[in-house]
Amino acid sequence: PTEAETTFKTLDADAFAWSRKFDGFDEYSADFAIGTNRAISDVVMRRRTRTSGGFAVISESVDDAALNQLFSRLATALADAGGLGCFNAQVIAPRDAEVAPFISDINPRLGTSATHALAEGINLPGFFIASAQAHATPVTRRPIKNVRLLQDLPLPRLARRPRGLVLDLDDTLVDHKRWLFAKMERLHAECFRAHVDASAWQLATAQLIDEHDWPRLIDRTLEVLSLPTSLRDRAIAAYRAIEVDTPVFDDVEPALAALTQAGIRLAILTDNPPATQRAKLAHAPGLRHIEKVVFARECGGEKPGAAVFDAAAQALALQADELIMVGDNWFRDGVGALRAGYAHALVVRRYAAAGNTDRWRRSATPPEVATRIHAVPDLTCVQHTCLDAPA
Repeated sequence: PTEAETTFKTLDADAFAWSRKFDGFDEYSADFAIGTNRAISDVVMRRRTRTSGGFAVISESVDDAALNQLFSRLATALADAGGLGCFNAQVIAPRDAEVAPFISDINPRLGTSATHALAEGINLPGFFIASAQAHATPVTRRPIKNVRLLQDLPLPRLARRPRGLVLDLDDTLVDHKRWLFAKMERLHAECFRAHVDASAWQLATAQLIDEHDWPRLIDRTLEVLSLPTSLRDRAIAAYRAIEVDTPVFDDVEPALAALTQAGIRLAILTDNPPATQRAKLAHAPGLRHIEKVVFARECGGEKPGAAVFDAAAQALALQADELIMVGDNWFRDGVGALRAGYAHALVVRRYAAAGNTDRWRRSATPPEVATRIHAVPDLTCVQHTCLDAPA
């Protein structure tokens, strides 16, 4: 007998739970949350179409009344038993019609593939937190097919750790489009409530913001919505006076904190009108780790001019070759910084930003410059690139 057969014969069969073997079956998974008030979230069902190492790498939304009833009964039973938080359960549905689908796993945790629920529009941890705060946010669900990929994430290897980082503001640290939209929402409430429906205003302004029609945003909004131009001056004055919280990307504060703790000094170098940028900074507590702020227009120009990069180096009292530039524009931030003598440049490609490929940009850049510019997806990658370098 083989070693496996010998081992099997010595096992105590009564110490195990046994299931009959099925030649064919479908596997379904459900994710849901139970709030502190015993409320149960939507139950998000998905078919585990393809798995690897126990993880669902392809899953599809399912609308099946019998399965939904089974998972809902389970969620209710768990809530009645005092269950709280996020749960995952799995069902085996044998293709043998004589065997009913049965629950195979109950996991008192967020499922490893619960990102499927988020893609459908259901934020399960958010549901639980909201239940503790006695409020709920309406959701709109949509069926999806979710594919999880193995992704290569190449990060540059720096010869030495930088002594300082100079960071762009808009679309690197701050979600500029969200900031504009928040201001336009407030503007509607203050000036246009009686003239146009809020949903029509939001749709028009969101489209104009997304198309980068920013310098003439109010003029274009009046035009698109056929509103009288007599409202223009009052709207512009109100817009300038509106203050909103500045939306900083989620990865910014922890990355800046880690860099500061490691002794790397941080400065912001920003184009655009200084008054506008100061207003953003005044309402952005997530940027408290920034030591210096340089407004390019107050230094005689804008990026990619060398003078503004020199000004940022002087603000940190560091040499240009001790610095790395972090921005969102390959040419203005990357090429500009390297021509000013910076050691390296990291170009952050935020999700859904226009032009996320670098191949044509790199081919248009002189090789001695292009080899020292790297695109990364977020500030966490910037953090690791810098901290992994030898001090």
